[in-house]
Amino acid sequence: MKLRTIAMTGVLSLAGLGLVGAGAHAVFDTNVTATQQVTSGTLHVAIWDTLDANCPNAAADCQATTLATPPAVGSSFVIGPEPIYVTNNGTLPAFWTGIGMTDQGTGDSALASESYLCLQDSNHNVLYNGPFSSASTFPEHDSIPTSAGAGNYILTYVTFYAGPTSVEPCGDNGPFGTDSSTMNPAAASLDNAAEGETMQPTFTFSFTG
Repeated sequence: MKLRTIAMTGVLSLAGLGLVGAGAHAVFDTNVTATQQVTSGTLHVAIWDTLDANCPNAAADCQATTLATPPAVGSSFVIGPEPIYVTNNGTLPAFWTGIGMTDQGTGDSALASESYLCLQDSNHNVLYNGPFSSASTFPEHDSIPTSAGAGNYILTYVTFYAGPTSVEPCGDNGPFGTDSSTMNPAAASLDNAAEGETMQPTFTFSFTG
């Protein structure tokens, strides 16, 4: 009994010595981190027209605006100029990449093909002055900053016309109706095929951010 007990005690003692030896090889360690928060901005522009009761200013935050509906036109007419504003209501600069022009009315009508469009920027520089039916999409290279107030919008004037008129419909670096205004010499009066037709011009402004 004594010998068996002593032998057992000796085994336990050796196990204890092994545990002490393993603890002698432990090391300290620690970690540090760097964290960065990245948030995407918002690309958000609003379109408005001072003549649209539902979208008279940038605060209305409209995604579409309706230009004024004129009375029925005769064979010679001038409609406009009517201003279209596009304002940056987002947190990113909005880069204007293009403007598209389509007719959402009765299709390939004589009214659309015989009417002329004058498109001008805020300084009355002519962007386009030709048949509405030939206007489609052309590129633009401009940006709208995010700061509020003057400069955070683009302004485009739209005028439709046909035939000889008392007021020259397309200004050229000057106010409308002045001697610097011009008319496309190819713009003839509407013919009988345009009677009773409807056109619905739609302008689409494209932006990237």
